[in-house]
Amino acid sequence: MKIVSFLGYKESGKTTALEHVCRKLTLDGWKVGTIKHIHESEFTIDHKGKDTWRHARAGASVVVSVSKKELAVIRKCNTSEVGLESIFKIFKAEHMDFVLIEGYYKKLAKEKRRNITRILCAKNTEDALELLHEHLRPICICGKIAESTAKDLLGTPFAKFPRDKSKVMRLIGRP
Repeated sequence: MKIVSFLGYKESGKTTALEHVCRKLTLDGWKVGTIKHIHESEFTIDHKGKDTWRHARAGASVVVSVSKKELAVIRKCNTSEVGLESIFKIFKAEHMDFVLIEGYYKKLAKEKRRNITRILCAKNTEDALELLHEHLRPICICGKIAESTAKDLLGTPFAKFPRDKSKVMRLIGRP
């Protein structure tokens, strides 16, 4: 399983870059899963008053909702105790070829994992330099910065979506 992380600050182009890569991998026949780290401490996918919310409020620590076209698992837990490896196990069990991560900026900066391909997304040169300082060996820098006339930064190539999608796919490689 190949892991690719899209790292950057708010509104830097992370989601757009991930969408392009996800769509291309899927069209090429690869099984792709994604992780979205959400910084908002009170965020929940569950909505107050809905049945699944009521189940959790009644004490269920795991709630599964099943509809005709979707299965969702909601685990009520302290996520600061959930490591990336346990999240990756979910994708391994589903036999994913690729896992694309949006976010986990601070966690990935501390862990310095070598098995994660990093794509930096930046709005400007200042952001790009900060990201390059925090994250080891990114394969490229993309996002709003790539719309400018900027060239490679500290030996890291720039990529603009959708124009450079093939270039990014080559840099990512295959599992």
